[in-house]
Amino acid sequence: MLQILLQNQIPFDFIFPEQLSERLKKYDVLVLSDFAALSEKECEIIRDFVKKRRGLYASGKSSLCNERFLLRKNYGLSDVLEFLMKSASYTRQNCGIVNCGRGKAAFMPEVIERVKFL
Repeated sequence: MLQILLQNQIPFDFIFPEQLSERLKKYDVLVLSDFAALSEKECEIIRDFVKKRRGLYASGKSSLCNERFLLRKNYGLSDVLEFLMKSASYTRQNCGIVNCGRGKAAFMPEVIERVKFL
């Protein structure tokens, strides 16, 4: 994800979990690139962010674990992203963009790297 942002000259910033509630207010989109560990409080902050007409892009195992990296029964943001963890494997049926309140959320279970041709 970082490479995509840099190559396309898209401005971005890093927000650490302890800064989430104060710094998230000034952004329109939050990217969780395979960010597995989120506390319930952080999930709630992100839910409120999306419902207030903001955007969320999550990929990989984003919100699959709590802040101690213990596996949840379901993704912490499953209500926002509208998918359920059926097994440890990811399927393409889980991909998509959904409306959440006045905002939008997108989830991609895996990112497939481009094939380099010689």
